[in-house]
Amino acid sequence: MARLDLYLRNSGLFRQRSAARQACDAGQVWVAGQPAKASREVRVGEVLRLCTPDSELEAEIVAI
Repeated sequence: MARLDLYLRNSGLFRQRSAARQACDAGQVWVAGQPAKASREVRVGEVLRLCTPDSELEAEIVAI
C-alpha cells in the first residue's frame, strides 16, 4: 500500500507531491467513487479518477 499523493507522484501523473496533495484537497482526485484525501492508502485493483478543468482520466491501479 502507498499514500495516494505519493502514488500520484511516483506514477508520473504529477511532477510534485505537493501538486498531487493540492489536487486531492480541491476534490479533483477520486478513488473507488469517493473524493480522496492525499493521505489515503491506495491498493491494487482500485479505480482512480482524476478530473481537471482540461481533462479527465480514469484508470485502475494495477501496481504500486
